[in-house]
Amino acid sequence: MKHCPIGRIRPVLLLALILCSGLRLPALTHTVQRGETLGTIAAQYGVNTASLARENRLGDADLVIVGQQLQIPSSASSFVEYRVRKGDSLGSIATRFGLSAKEISSANNLRDEDFLRVGQILRLPNRQYSGPNYTVQKGDSLASIAARHGVAVTDLAAANVLPNADLLKVGQILVIPGRSAPAGPSPVNASTAAAESPPPTSYTVESGDNLATIALRHDVSVAAIARANSLKNTNHLVVGQVLAIPAGSQPLAAYTVRKGESLGSIAARHRISVSDILALNPLSRPDRIVPGQVLLLPTDAVAPIAPPKPVYPMVPSSIQRQIDSVRVKAGQWKHIVIHHSGMPLGSGKNIDRYHREERHMENGLAYHFVIGNGNGMNDGEIFIGTRWKKQIEGGHLAIQTLNRNSIGICLIGNFEKDRPTARQLNSLEALIRTLLKDTGLPRSAVTTHKLIHPRHTLCPGRHFPTEAFEARLAK
Repeated sequence: MKHCPIGRIRPVLLLALILCSGLRLPALTHTVQRGETLGTIAAQYGVNTASLARENRLGDADLVIVGQQLQIPSSASSFVEYRVRKGDSLGSIATRFGLSAKEISSANNLRDEDFLRVGQILRLPNRQYSGPNYTVQKGDSLASIAARHGVAVTDLAAANVLPNADLLKVGQILVIPGRSAPAGPSPVNASTAAAESPPPTSYTVESGDNLATIALRHDVSVAAIARANSLKNTNHLVVGQVLAIPAGSQPLAAYTVRKGESLGSIAARHRISVSDILALNPLSRPDRIVPGQVLLLPTDAVAPIAPPKPVYPMVPSSIQRQIDSVRVKAGQWKHIVIHHSGMPLGSGKNIDRYHREERHMENGLAYHFVIGNGNGMNDGEIFIGTRWKKQIEGGHLAIQTLNRNSIGICLIGNFEKDRPTARQLNSLEALIRTLLKDTGLPRSAVTTHKLIHPRHTLCPGRHFPTEAFEARLAK
């Protein structure tokens, strides 16, 4: 099965997409032009050279004559055929081709709509490419032909595989997409069509205007303005130029293209079709959109995109379970105080033993938590002290009233000489975010030993990045 690279679709975008998916299009007639060969004609319509020669009973496939009429091989049925690909569902196929799942199910007598086989052939009602032919006359442009038949320029270009929509030749035969044959001998003329539509307003081009901003201001598509004014170059406007603005059919919003996006990805994100985007934005190179480029999309499709959630460091699951198992005393804690040990090595267990045996502290370790630096404890390892597990006051501050309501966190190291490690800072951030959530404290409750007890100590040292760490917590 073939895969169609959506991000690299050439100006024959819509038809190429159909061909890529296995659809067979209605019969077309091509008039041979000067310089053309059977191979270039076959490539233009996306068919095999041999089948083109066979369809026209050409004995010499290398000989075609200027003015010769060639039949392009295709199905003349009111249905087109689609080969099911991996990942397809009835709903996705229906959405892709503007049909309902019920229509496809009825056309194929499907008993189980949820079961499709890869490679299965489905018959789809042929709406988009059914229609009469039109022979290009002198003075015709694609815009004037589209307006005369009431179709979009982009649909007309796609239906006829036109590599250059600005280049038409007298006598060239075009298929008019999406319309049944007219009842009378001639197609509906422009004046009749205009009489059936609301009268257009006028707008005078001002300095700084472009067609996209004008279209956005009047809630119409760029294609509609271009069609109403027979504009061949939608990028060229003149100050003072008067444009006819047709009545808008839907409110539009501006969308700015992001890095790495294609028309296919934008269409998928906003749940519209590529053809809808092209109808609103006649692009000379649909395969080349650039970051910062502004496209018009239906307002209801341009929903605000939520910014990505920030990624924070997290405590290990084993530590998180121990913290979660502690029943935090409501209203007890007012501060979270950061310390350093003042020594290049150590561990929570060693400090606990020292505080019990040398400092004769009844509850041992004066801090509620200790974070290692790789010397005595693993780098970034979190040790949970007894004081946190029992929810009792700390012994890490000289002011006893502060000890009663302050959670103490000690980082192993002497930050008068060295800096805390990156893993220590990550663990500290993860631990503090967890504690803020569990205690209900605001971010302003986080402080350092030096800040909570001025002129008493340098802890946690001049190399502890206090301001930078506060900025991390603020994100």
